Amino acid sequence: MNNRLEKVALKKVSMNLQPFNTLSPFTKQMLSAIVIVFAVIFLAHKGFEFGQWLASR
Repeated sequence: MNNRLEKVALKKVSMNLQPFNTLSPFTKQMLSAIVIVFAVIFLAHKGFEFGQWLASR
């Protein structure tokens, strides 16, 4: 990928994250925890579905 394009993309992403960075550390931790919990639940659900699919074959 073009190096200049990467820098522009990174700048855009960091600008979008600016409001997130102004949050208190506690709020950031809470949001991260919620995201992680949702990801774990989602993956566990997918894994369970996959297990059932394997068992039914």
